[in-house]
Amino acid sequence: MDVVGNDITQWVDVIRCRAQISGVGGKEYYAASAQQAENDVTFIVRYCKVLADITPQSARIVYDGKIYKISHVDDYMQTHESIKIRTVVQIGETY
Repeated sequence: MDVVGNDITQWVDVIRCRAQISGVGGKEYYAASAQQAENDVTFIVRYCKVLADITPQSARIVYDGKIYKISHVDDYMQTHESIKIRTVVQIGETY
């Protein structure tokens, strides 16, 4: 809480793990009269319960000083072997 009593939202580290990282691609679009860039990156990690329960609203990935917003979490065919996490790099935000 801050000095006035408002709740403060703060990110905390949940898990650190190895991942295979691949750039899916990128796209450019125009918003608010400015050209924007969006880069999609996929992280593939071994299955674990902590990662299987994450949602795009509850977590983010920090890698190499960049913040990645999670767009989709996929336990392919529910095999519980690996989890594919699709993300979008947050341009201009660093950790």
